[in-house]
Amino acid sequence: MVTLLDVRSEEEFQSLPSPLGAQCPFEEMEKRLWQLPKEQEIVAYRNGPYSVL
Repeated sequence: MVTLLDVRSEEEFQSLPSPLGAQCPFEEMEKRLWQLPKEQEIVAYRNGPYSVL
């Protein structure tokens, strides 16, 4: 099983929410790492010129 993690900013998420996975702004990642499942592969998504989702 894979967890899709949306790491876009809160503003980006509010403008276009993603029903595909969990949302955790990149800026909060260090504080929230403990919430991520350790037994699953995690794929992070963030808007940018190289994004392909």
